[in-house]
Amino acid sequence: MIGKIIAGSSFAGTVGYVMKELSRILDAEGVNPPEVKNIIEDFKDQTRLNPRLKNTVGHISFSFSPKEAPHMTDALMTQIAKEYMQKMGITDTQYLLVRHLDQPHPHCHLVYNRVGNKGQTISDKNIKIRNTKVCRELTEKYGLHLAPGKDSVRRGAIARTGQDQIRNI
Repeated sequence: MIGKIIAGSSFAGTVGYVMKELSRILDAEGVNPPEVKNIIEDFKDQTRLNPRLKNTVGHISFSFSPKEAPHMTDALMTQIAKEYMQKMGITDTQYLLVRHLDQPHPHCHLVYNRVGNKGQTISDKNIKIRNTKVCRELTEKYGLHLAPGKDSVRRGAIARTGQDQIRNI
């Protein structure tokens, strides 16, 4: 399981992307699907509770190995995403969870409001470090296939291209 933090600057662009063709809503809270326009307005309305917060859009994509496809049901994907949210402190806020069906590997997108239901800020402090830790925990808990890390991918690329092409920077 890989959780990729995606920078989003607007709910219109982010929701528009995740609600593209070949997608299915898995879960939502505090927004009114399936109309994209309504979802965007619901997210925007809540941001007014905390006008000081500039980056209000939270967007994370969860990708699973193609080997997971046979047993990665909507229910399991939703369960994993909700557990991720709890562990990351993404609670008491609006969210939309959408599964994409356009790739051979199972994946979904979580869009959430960083302005909580009572105006509190949903923290993004150390989000990349926390994301890596939580994804590793969930991968182990659910017996998912481990994705190769960046380091092993780089080593493999170096081995294929040859040492003579490596330069010191």
